[in-house]
Amino acid sequence: MNKICFLLFFLVSTLLYGKDKQIWEYQHRFLLKKDQVAQIHIDNVALANKQKNSSFLLKFGWVLFENANITLLLNYKGYPHQYLLRSGKPTDGVKIDLLSNSNGLRGRVYALIDIADFDQQKQRAQIDVYIKDDTKKVRIKFQDPKQNMIDKRK
Repeated sequence: MNKICFLLFFLVSTLLYGKDKQIWEYQHRFLLKKDQVAQIHIDNVALANKQKNSSFLLKFGWVLFENANITLLLNYKGYPHQYLLRSGKPTDGVKIDLLSNSNGLRGRVYALIDIADFDQQKQRAQIDVYIKDDTKKVRIKFQDPKQNMIDKRK
């Protein structure tokens, strides 16, 4: 009975907290101070030869930290969003569909943005970005503030 409970617990925890390196094609940790903007360049490989606008930009940064909550500002394809996230809480994150024309669960391309930690003395947030792309539809380049782009395929 204990083995069954352990197996069930393991499966549920893997599904809920699935930030394992094995299932994410891209991942990157940003260290951002207040009002710094990180960028993720997304190139749709399938549309690269067919359409002129096959690349997109996802920009985000944090603007307020109060009572262990961080206000995250995000802009994807020109549409601004605002999220309130709790620092250090693994279930609190932002999930963004990167390609809207994906059909089925296997073909979905999405990003998960999570606040890993916040250093109150340095006023710096550690923000993890995980990108799921099973079918290799996109090419991702991460750009930290004031740095060159980093291509991180896992």
